[in-house]
Amino acid sequence: MIRHADGSGRPAVRIAHADGTDEILSFDEIAARSAQFAHWLVDQGIEPGDRIAFMLEPSLPFYTSLFGAMMMGAISVPLFTLFGLDGLRLRVDDCKPRLLVTNEEKFAIAKQVEGLNTVVANASLLDEISTYPTTFETRTKADDLAVFQYTSGTTRELPAAVKHTHKSVVTLMFAALY
Repeated sequence: MIRHADGSGRPAVRIAHADGTDEILSFDEIAARSAQFAHWLVDQGIEPGDRIAFMLEPSLPFYTSLFGAMMMGAISVPLFTLFGLDGLRLRVDDCKPRLLVTNEEKFAIAKQVEGLNTVVANASLLDEISTYPTTFETRTKADDLAVFQYTSGTTRELPAAVKHTHKSVVTLMFAALY
C-alpha cells in the first residue's frame, strides 16, 4: 500500500454503497490513515503480535484498521459483519483481540462480550486519529503474522483461524478478490 502512495491521489479502492453511490479511496489516503491508526494503536498500549479485530463493511475505517494494525505489527482479524453474539464470541474467545473496531450497530452486540475492549469507527474516531503523523516506520518481517482469517465453520465443528504472514498476504488478496 505504502509503495503506491506517491502523492498522485491515484485510486486504490472503489466501494459501491447500497444507496447507489460510490466511494473512491486513494492509495495516499489509505496509507496516511493507516499510519495514523498505527500510531493511535501504539498510544492505546497495543504491541506487535496483539490481535486487533474489526467488524466493518468495506470503508475507510475498514482499510484503516486492516492496514494500520498490520503496519504497527499487530495481527488484523477481519470479522464478518453479519455475526451475531454467538459468532462473535466464538472468534473473540479464540483469538483474544486486545481491541475490536466496529460500527454503531454492532457495538450493541460487542458490548455483551465480557472483557472485550470495543471502539466505534465513527467520525469521532477518525477525527481523533487524524491528529497523528501520516507516516509510520514499520518493523515487521516477512514471516511475522499479519492476518487471522476465520473459516466459516461449516465444514467442522468450530471456525478456525487461517494464519497469514506478511509475505502470504499477497496470496490472501487473490482469494479475497475471487
